[in-house]
Amino acid sequence: MQHDKFGTVRAGRISNAINANMDVVDAWEYNSDALGLGKFTRTDARYVGIAYDSPEWAGFNFNVLYSPRDNVNGGDRTGEYDRGIGSGDKYSLGLNYKNSGFYAKYGFDYLKNSGLKFNDNLTAELKDGQVHRLEGGYDANNWFVGLGYQFTKNTSSHSSLVNDSHINVILPDGEKLDANVGDHNVIVDNSGQEAALTVGYHFGNVFPKISYAHGWDVKINGTKEKNTKYDQIVLGADYDFSKRTTANVQAGWLREGLGEDNGKVKTTAFGVGLKHTF
Repeated sequence: MQHDKFGTVRAGRISNAINANMDVVDAWEYNSDALGLGKFTRTDARYVGIAYDSPEWAGFNFNVLYSPRDNVNGGDRTGEYDRGIGSGDKYSLGLNYKNSGFYAKYGFDYLKNSGLKFNDNLTAELKDGQVHRLEGGYDANNWFVGLGYQFTKNTSSHSSLVNDSHINVILPDGEKLDANVGDHNVIVDNSGQEAALTVGYHFGNVFPKISYAHGWDVKINGTKEKNTKYDQIVLGADYDFSKRTTANVQAGWLREGLGEDNGKVKTTAFGVGLKHTF
């Protein structure tokens, strides 16, 4: 339902504010995280719910999204009750502003009962998750500059040390179940910070650009884990054959820590592509 003065209401499987409005700093086409900022943009998501998009006022607009519990869990409340993981409602907010080539964007997700923190007395408690992403920059007069910062808590991490961990629930009868129900995912308590920068310049039909991204060591269960940071560089160029057809070529380098005393993994990749918009 859309109205020019009052905005748009949507329902269905809808992009969160981060996926709908942002990713400007990730100016790449790729199918490997080493060839684009896939780590940084992993918080892009789609939720089943209802959303409102405001009209634009002097360059400013906002949007909100709510995904109720039974949409997140796929209608399986019994599964949540059995596992004791509570409700998994999801909320998303986006704020956007642009003026004379400058832009600023803020995306926020709030995820109910998405993390599990283990205490010293061998008990555990559910924690809510958050995603905060800021993007800003300039896109005019042939220049493109995009800068992004992201903070995540109790959701997917840039560190494989977090993402490779699994939460299981043991029922009174001894049955062991995965803690996740539908799209209500529960991960070990964690937090992390990342930043990304992309700079490019249009020389006629050619658009050379470079990106750098960095993720700091993550915290797991409140403790900073050594050797969990990452660094990434992507260098390449686009060539516009027409307004709808673009060729791209790029090379990427990604280095990420696997945890204390576990070394690092380095990935180098090269890619070419052709994109046509119909």
